[in-house]
Formats: sequence, C-alpha cells, structure tokens
Amino acid sequence: MHGNCFEFPLQKWFDFKVPNTTIAPHFIQKAINEPDLNTSTNYKVIWLGVLPSTTIIQKSKKGNKWEEMTMEFQSNKNAFTINVASDKGAWLLKLLSQINIQNSNGLLLADVKNSYTQAGLSDFELFWDNKPVTHLSKAGLLRV
Repeated sequence: MHGNCFEFPLQKWFDFKVPNTTIAPHFIQKAINEPDLNTSTNYKVIWLGVLPSTTIIQKSKKGNKWEEMTMEFQSNKNAFTINVASDKGAWLLKLLSQINIQNSNGLLLADVKNSYTQAGLSDFELFWDNKPVTHLSKAGLLRV
C-alpha cells in the first residue's frame, strides 16, 4: 500500500460488498490529538477487600535511611503485597477503612484527593495512578 490509493472509496479495494463504516472520518486523528483521559473527580471510590496486615521496614541505601510500609492483602484466590512510603501507607490504610463497602458507601475521588493533600502528602495523581493503587484496583478497589 505504501500510502497509495488511500483516497479511493473503500468499495474499490474489494470485489465484494463492503458495509459502510460506523467510525467518524477523523476519529483516529482526533484521538491522537485530544486523548480522552478520565480526570473526573466525580466518581466514587469503594474498597471491597479486607484490610491488609502491615509491617514498617527500615531501609537504607548509600547512607540515606527511610521507612517503608509493606501491606499484605489476602483474598479468597490470592495474596499480594505492596510497598509504599510509611506516611502514604498510613494514609492508604486509613482510606481503605473509610471506603470499605461494609462501613460506608465510598468517597468521591475529590474527597480522597483532599484527604491526601490534608495529610501533607504531595502529588496525588502520581500516587493514585502508580503501581500500588493499580494492584489495589485489580483486587477490589472500585471506581464507580
């Protein structure tokens, strides 16, 4: 093909009847130029799982020391562990108890973000869209 004959009608390419397309003519170009990212803060966040067991670990590297929280989650099918900074882990543990399906109807994402910033933590989007929260999404953290 190499860019040849793209201006031809689709029917000219085939010997049989081709159904009309249902995609808008500039759909792909529009998707490339304006990605539709779900940045809405109006959806609720609900935790369906059980609260994790936690352990605080002291870590060090090249003279720098920090604390990291290991959170171990158990479900009927599997178990998994996430590691986060201890301050973020404490906030996340509190959040999971607040949004647990057994205790509440969840919180709006805007409220979750406000809670995060009020706890003195920075860059909510980086934390929320990163690996630990992605693992939680696979194990019962719903966004509805």
